[in-house]
Amino acid sequence: MRGSRHNWASSSLRLLCLALPLALRIALPGVAQAEGGRELWVACQDAGKVATLGVQELDAPRLVDVPAGPANLIYSQALDRVITVHSEAGLLALIDPKTRAIEKQIDVGGRPFGIASDAKGRLFVGDWNADVVRVYDPQTFKLLKEIAVGKSPAHIVFLPVAKRIVVANRESGTVSFIDPERLEVVLELPSGEGSFAIGRAANDDLIAVANVRDGTVTLIQPEPPSLYEKVRTGSLPYGAAFTPGTKEVFVVNQQSGDVRMITTRPIRDKGSVKVGRYPEGIAITPDGNLAFVANWASGDVSVIDVAARKELRRVKVCEGPRALALVPADKLE
Repeated sequence: MRGSRHNWASSSLRLLCLALPLALRIALPGVAQAEGGRELWVACQDAGKVATLGVQELDAPRLVDVPAGPANLIYSQALDRVITVHSEAGLLALIDPKTRAIEKQIDVGGRPFGIASDAKGRLFVGDWNADVVRVYDPQTFKLLKEIAVGKSPAHIVFLPVAKRIVVANRESGTVSFIDPERLEVVLELPSGEGSFAIGRAANDDLIAVANVRDGTVTLIQPEPPSLYEKVRTGSLPYGAAFTPGTKEVFVVNQQSGDVRMITTRPIRDKGSVKVGRYPEGIAITPDGNLAFVANWASGDVSVIDVAARKELRRVKVCEGPRALALVPADKLE
């Protein structure tokens, strides 16, 4: 499973990452600022920590201790909690974003990786080895149902408008569409070799599936589910996110160390932006001004000016950053 793939990192790389100073408080002059009060949360798998940074002025990060090996994280609006996924330990950790304290740990077993939360707060957690998505009650966190999907379920997203849970199945090269009311798969579509990450447009009219092995992104119209277009992006695409309004998709290419920008209506390649080493997770602010990319091997986050299509800064966080989530203003202290 890719959740433990980071054993390749050499000791010299780790020492280099530790030796570099943390970014000091920085502003971003000359560019449109992201909407105020949001905070960026970054899961650092190698460090066993989560870093938090304000998006208006990127301070040196505040670090939150979590169980070892956080491979993924999300913010659940329904639960008002940040949830980290610990694949090696078979755990989830629920964190209160106001206090930054772990409120609860849930032993889900297996090899969890992908996770989504629906409007009711139910958690949909993929088990990479068992080829299932398990659904957990939002109050008791007891298992409600186990749903068979494709092989090696990776990223999972909830589509609130289309009312579907979508799962990228890496080894099957498919995406599974789950009806959250019936808790069953209603359709499985081929997407590409090594389907891994999913980005969703704000109104759910498109999703983007990053296919690691064939270096493409597949654009799918969720309702009714149908293939819209498949576009070559770069080497090892491991992340995808849409800009609001413009329907532009940003695809993170891990091996080529860049972010490819593609307009979706019509399909046009708008070039790429170089970021840090082995990038993966990406998040774009709701106002569309800034994009953040987690650079796994360089231990930092790239800040991209969306309109100017350029990298503004790299902010040191902690070792092995993989996944990102934005927490809204009214959920913070």
